[in-house]
Amino acid sequence: MNGLALIEGALSPIEVAGISQALAEVIEADRAAGVRLQGFAADRDALNMRVVMLAAKHAKFRELAENPIALALADEMLGERMQLSSFSANITAPGSAKMAMHCDQGYIPSPWPPFAIGVNVGYALDDFTVENGATLFVPGSHRELHGPDPDGDYPQAQPIVCPAGSMFVMDDRMWHQTGANVTSDQTRIGLFAKYTRSYINPQENWRICMSPDLQAGLSPSERRLFGLEGHPARQILDVHRGI
Repeated sequence: MNGLALIEGALSPIEVAGISQALAEVIEADRAAGVRLQGFAADRDALNMRVVMLAAKHAKFRELAENPIALALADEMLGERMQLSSFSANITAPGSAKMAMHCDQGYIPSPWPPFAIGVNVGYALDDFTVENGATLFVPGSHRELHGPDPDGDYPQAQPIVCPAGSMFVMDDRMWHQTGANVTSDQTRIGLFAKYTRSYINPQENWRICMSPDLQAGLSPSERRLFGLEGHPARQILDVHRGI
């Protein structure tokens, strides 16, 4: 196994259009509020756009966070009480450079345990091509017990080429990076829903990101997914069980 699962047709064209419109609304609102969207340390230039906390900003992303295929895969890899850690968009711009090679489990000291702490579910809202910055990954790197050298050269990296509406699922230990967008007129939108084991603090603190009114209107399944219910003792028990 190379550590990557690709599912084409996970989202219908109608779903892709609706989610794309929701993202456009979030970007417009973030810009109006002065939220930073570009120029992050993870990127080598200020062209790529990153939009964070999507599940707190639009119902479409809360719905997508409960995609049954994504939940089934995350449950299998992480245990049934796994949580949504973050939900973001990565939009490559024409002329943008590759992101540094990294893995999403980089915050865990090495050597790592022989299982994933999290899983990242990507959604292609545009066709992912070599030219427009398709995500690159190093096959089999999830079996390493450490992360990559961010300044290293990885000629074995392969692009995740897929049509719009595809889902791709990566073990958090997978070494990967945003590809370079060498086009003159294309952007490439990818969404990334990151799930982690129940005893790992989320990257995005939903108790703070979501207003009290929004939290009060969430369904029981959403509250569980966002870590808004549950007792810490259950999380400790997960650790001892190795779930």
